[in-house]
Amino acid sequence: MTTALMAIFAKILPFTWAFAATESSFMTNLVKWAAGIGGGIIALFLIVSLVKDGIEFAKGQGSVSIFKIIGKALFLILIIGLVFLAVNYKTLGTTASNLGNGVINKVNNEANVILK
Repeated sequence: MTTALMAIFAKILPFTWAFAATESSFMTNLVKWAAGIGGGIIALFLIVSLVKDGIEFAKGQGSVSIFKIIGKALFLILIIGLVFLAVNYKTLGTTASNLGNGVINKVNNEANVILK
């Protein structure tokens, strides 16, 4: 994963968890709708492009390499994962919140034991 992509995820994820914690039905529906439509369109174009590149590679035509096809396939898997994440972001946000609270409580309890 590139540094720029990691920076984008680092900026977006706190907002995703904050929206999940507020239980906004409008935001939930908006994210599900946008992820379904946007991800579906991108996935459809990637599938068409993969089929086209695969046919060109099999025929030996064009400047298609196996690495280009593998890259597109991996990007398609990434897009499918992002759609899954967007559709289930509320559950993931709640889980992350509970995990964070558990860690904070554990550190607090251990600090109290050490300081006594």
